[in-house]
Amino acid sequence: MQATQSRYRPDEIVTWSRIENETRTERRVAFLRYLPGSAEAVVAFGHTAEGNPVRYTVNVRELSRAQPASHPWFLPTRIEPPKPPDPLSETEITQRITQRREALSEAHSRARQARDAVTSAQTLAERAQTEFGQAKAALATLDRHDRAAQHNLEQAIRTGQPEGNGVDHHLADRQYVVDRVRMTEAVLTKLKSELSSATATLSDALNAVRKAAIQVVAAMLDRDVEQLRTLEDYALRFRADLLAVSTWWPSVEDKAIPIARSSAVLLERVPDFDRAKLLTNTTQATAPFKAVLEELIQGNADADFRLEK
Repeated sequence: MQATQSRYRPDEIVTWSRIENETRTERRVAFLRYLPGSAEAVVAFGHTAEGNPVRYTVNVRELSRAQPASHPWFLPTRIEPPKPPDPLSETEITQRITQRREALSEAHSRARQARDAVTSAQTLAERAQTEFGQAKAALATLDRHDRAAQHNLEQAIRTGQPEGNGVDHHLADRQYVVDRVRMTEAVLTKLKSELSSATATLSDALNAVRKAAIQVVAAMLDRDVEQLRTLEDYALRFRADLLAVSTWWPSVEDKAIPIARSSAVLLERVPDFDRAKLLTNTTQATAPFKAVLEELIQGNADADFRLEK
């Protein structure tokens, strides 16, 4: 019961709903007080001839707070503009830049490891290529020797003077040479695959470095934007102060301070942002950003820039 009584406050306007002559009626009444020990309360509605409020004793269950009217179905839904994000504080910007520089340093470290892995894989692949080339050269030499031996044998048979059974055992071991070619080719294929994998890893690492460097530049741009916010806030307050002074009358006789027409126009004119776009160009504006981005990518995680205006 106590929880129910704590719903309404004295003099709060509430809705009193009841059934009168089989008809539901609703009245806007002023809540006065609860009646202790009961589920009833006293409300005021209307006034007597003397101007005093007319009081009624009602059941608390008949009271309710007024509910907002439902939105008409035939009207479009109200579109609320999104709340602008809170500006970054100086501490947040500093932390953001520091964290992103650390991430860039870690990306550079991974890129160096990936670059070393590519160098190592390249060296091994070159060694395997040399071994494979030597094995193929030995097999080519053996093929030439076999073709020459076959020709000599054919000529000996044609002339009736067989050469006999003499065999060059160093070159005759064809199976060894063929196996050597097969093994070196297999090793070369494997090492080339490792080199390709290491190169792909390096490419990903360098891409990660570039992305991390862009994040650092973005944080530094946030820093400059917040500086712009401070300048514009100052300019806005400065304009408001000057406008106030320009409308100030030192006395009725003196009227307003007579400022120049150009000054009055400037104070009352909205800043021309379209003209501001013509004061620079993309190449000029991005030049310092490109320079610091390249320095960040090359390995200087502490690179910074200062815009000169």
